[in-house]
Amino acid sequence: MAACIPQELLIDADCFMALSADQQRGAMFSLLCQLNQILDPVATCNIQTLLDDAACFMTLPLGKQIGIQSQLLCNVTAVISGLCGLGNPNGVIVGTYCGQSYLATDTSTKYQWNGTNWV
Repeated sequence: MAACIPQELLIDADCFMALSADQQRGAMFSLLCQLNQILDPVATCNIQTLLDDAACFMTLPLGKQIGIQSQLLCNVTAVISGLCGLGNPNGVIVGTYCGQSYLATDTSTKYQWNGTNWV
């Protein structure tokens, strides 16, 4: 799982640093759109809708926008990460989204949330 530790993120981000600023922004938009569609399969990436939704953030200085964006991505990572614990999670833990994983650390059994149960 990715850590939200700035120094570790800087090390992991080295490969993106070779891109121009425009290429980095384009890659980020594409990745965010893909992430949005993974979390919500019927979501679209309509540019005008995204601009309308983002209008309030556009009044903030760039540094604050980037800081907020980074924190939101860390929050998303925490939500979509796999879970782990002792024993079968059925009846004990409710999944957050379909496809979420759970590892029973005592038996190394892997489960996946299907929206109703861990299978």
